[in-house]
Amino acid sequence: MKNALRVIAIVVVAALLFGVGYGIGSHKGINITVQYAGSASAQGSASTPKVNTDTKPVTTTAPSQQAPTTNAPAADDTKTDEKPAADTESGNSSAIPSTPEEVVNKYDELINTAKKEQNVTIHRTNNVSLECTDCSVSILKGGVNAILKAFMKPTDETYTISGGQDSAGSGKTATDFILPQGKDATLKAEGVETATATPSGDGYVINIKLKSESSTFDGTTTISPANHESAMIPLNLATLELPAGAQITKADMQYPGASIEATVDGSGKLTKVVLALPMEGSGTGELKGMSLSVGVKGQLDETYEFTY
Repeated sequence: MKNALRVIAIVVVAALLFGVGYGIGSHKGINITVQYAGSASAQGSASTPKVNTDTKPVTTTAPSQQAPTTNAPAADDTKTDEKPAADTESGNSSAIPSTPEEVVNKYDELINTAKKEQNVTIHRTNNVSLECTDCSVSILKGGVNAILKAFMKPTDETYTISGGQDSAGSGKTATDFILPQGKDATLKAEGVETATATPSGDGYVINIKLKSESSTFDGTTTISPANHESAMIPLNLATLELPAGAQITKADMQYPGASIEATVDGSGKLTKVVLALPMEGSGTGELKGMSLSVGVKGQLDETYEFTY
């Protein structure tokens, strides 16, 4: 997610600098980066996000067991339609979490366990969809969106962790590639709007929707959305390195509520995580005495698949 948010940060800055400098944001000689570890390689063309953001609560009641037949044969030969009791630590659907607190705690446990895996292949894809919705110099709006479109390229990356280390020799571990990168997930039930788990095959699927939050940047410090930050890496404009004479003077971001879908197999392993992070905001920037304000709106869609 750091790399995807790096792209978002770049396009936000590009939008501001384009308007301020009348084209400077698209100049290839400008190097705008975020102080995040990892590459930001981009391939392909932008596409419509396909993340399932349906977060309507679904009952988590497991199918009821059938009662034994009353015409049972002799004790030695007795058979019923009942399934064997599930191991509560196996991850089977009958052991799925039920209350929102249990669901959120289980998600934290699953993602943090995946971060500690010694041998796992992580396939990560993401797509950024972002547009300029408002510009104080209306004639520049089309140019700003042209810059955004140029930056928005889907990414598709695969990392192999062997013996606890990235096989590519980067020195990184699984925790460096899995959201929230570099730290444990600490999401709490108080921070979510809904949290449900439903049976799926011999495992189950978790669906979580976070509460709406705001984030502000005063030109120096970012006040981050605490709930989103506990499970992912929201945009932080304070970490940008800008060209000489350029600055973002103010920004307000709104996160309507990210959604998380996590798939767990019958052995209790996390096999897939799909998230959608919608956002919108406005900001002002300056370059050599000129200023401009813009509004942006969009979404980051990201998917992680784990093979053990």
